[in-house]
Amino acid sequence: MAQKKPRQKPLKLKDIQKTYEKMNTYKTHILNEEDNTVIKYYEIFDNKKIEELLKQLFNSIQFDNEHKINFFNEDEKLVQYIMFLILKNFTNLDKEIPEELDAQIPIFNQIISVGLFEEMFNNVFPPEQVSLVLERVGNFANLANQAALIQLETRQNISKSVQSPVIKKKLEEGLFDAKV
Repeated sequence: MAQKKPRQKPLKLKDIQKTYEKMNTYKTHILNEEDNTVIKYYEIFDNKKIEELLKQLFNSIQFDNEHKINFFNEDEKLVQYIMFLILKNFTNLDKEIPEELDAQIPIFNQIISVGLFEEMFNNVFPPEQVSLVLERVGNFANLANQAALIQLETRQNISKSVQSPVIKKKLEEGLFDAKV
């Protein structure tokens, strides 16, 4: 016999508020029982914080490119950095870790060295929440790639219709990049 579905109930404002409160309440994880060292973390990741993480990632990549730091030369480093931003944004360390990439790099390395990185991602953060962030990063990257392709295609179409050799050369050199 088929089981009946529960009766549908409309979403109410109090349901949203309850979810929001749960989302913005720290849970506590004991890192060291001997000295009672704990880290506080969010079990459910707030969409606004994920958006902020995406902005931080974009700004860090831009800073890396502008200052030729070459921190993101390897794909593995980029993925680790995204995980670092998850750790930063969804724990009580958020206020202590600076926003600037050059100041974050030593902290990033220290967090990995002391085992906090592994502990948080193996035993603390819910995998579905981490996956949600990684999916959003992937979507963001796809949109950025699509925008770049559209910009390139537009530049090529304009270049075909331009008669002036000077303007055509500048288009080909990319001097008329659109500011987003």
